[in-house]
Amino acid sequence: MPDNAPERRPTRIIARTLVFGTSALLAAGLLVWSPATTTGWNQGAAEGTLWQLLNGARTNNGMAPLQQHGTLVGIARWRSSDMLDLNYFSHTIPGCGCLVYSYYDSNGLSYVWGGENIGWNSGLDDASSPVRVHENFMASAGHRANVLTAAFTHGAVGAAAADNRMFQGYVQNTRMYTELFLQAPGGGAPPPAPAPAPPPSGGGGGGGCGGGGG
Repeated sequence: MPDNAPERRPTRIIARTLVFGTSALLAAGLLVWSPATTTGWNQGAAEGTLWQLLNGARTNNGMAPLQQHGTLVGIARWRSSDMLDLNYFSHTIPGCGCLVYSYYDSNGLSYVWGGENIGWNSGLDDASSPVRVHENFMASAGHRANVLTAAFTHGAVGAAAADNRMFQGYVQNTRMYTELFLQAPGGGAPPPAPAPAPPPSGGGGGGGCGGGGG
């Protein structure tokens, strides 16, 4: 699981936090993700619920809602699927050892600032699962900062699911979520990276990061 220490590198500032809730491939700019390995799970409904909650939190705090970005949707879905398929939970992507912003760049996105929230849970009904993830994000300073960064202009939600599959040491029915954020050029200076927050107690998981773009 990701730790709570901030990471820094020349063109990116990363603040990583861990929050507990309940409980590829890029080639020539194209992403491929695996279909859900579940019966009856509705990817669109899960993503739609989390997207509405995300933008609802912004409007309730006096901010403009994010515009959905098709390229970010593809990356977010791939991220969630990749974590389930390869049995990891981290902002660092295996193989390349990179962060999601490398995929922003490789897919030709122009941006000033970006952010990523990741979270998963198991053992909930499918209607409650995205709601619980959102509640956990909003209870964590780092994740909440990504959701409520006024400078972000575009975003996306990607969800993936796997039933009766080993994940994080247990065979379980896992629902994985990725929220991606982007500030389009011309939106002003990027905000400071959010400070890491201690994890609340519980069982499931989440992680958030924010970073500068190129």
